[in-house]
Amino acid sequence: MNRFIIILILLGFWGIACQSQEANTVDPEKREMPVQEGWNSTVKVTKQGRPTVIVHYGHMKKFADKRETFFEDGLKLYFYSASGDCTTVLTADSGAMNENRNDFEAIGHVLVESMDGKTLRTEKLRWEEAQQKILSDEFVTLTTADGDTLMGEGFESDQSLNFWKIAKPRGVTGKAFAIDELEKQATSDTLKQQ
Repeated sequence: MNRFIIILILLGFWGIACQSQEANTVDPEKREMPVQEGWNSTVKVTKQGRPTVIVHYGHMKKFADKRETFFEDGLKLYFYSASGDCTTVLTADSGAMNENRNDFEAIGHVLVESMDGKTLRTEKLRWEEAQQKILSDEFVTLTTADGDTLMGEGFESDQSLNFWKIAKPRGVTGKAFAIDELEKQATSDTLKQQ
């Protein structure tokens, strides 16, 4: 009788083990494979024949049913002004491009450097081509050309990092300033607005 129970228990374990192996295997025909791949190449996004962004990547994957291209193994984007000048360079670990809007999302160790010396660091951001804006909901660190460092959560800027705002800022400056003078100026400005 004990032998019969032991055999039933072993058969039960064997049946469970076989089921879990079957559940983990994926039918190769059902696995989504990229229709296009590239390594160590460049993609140019243009508007009326002029480059708006040039992308260098380590590995690119494009899928048939998705209107997104995925980038891995390093990503570098060069942003251009309407006059054709490179304004900013973005570097990240990986990212994706929405092909309907030509918007980019950058993920992992994101660094944006403007040609006039500003740098932005974050873990995730997006670039919207239609508005030529850089946006992030994540924690950001912005260092100005003067060496001031501002940090916070939430960021919005033009792609050149000239006109930017941090939603929840905090920071450090190397400049001396008088708090009482700033408070007087703020009070004076408030009275003028009323």
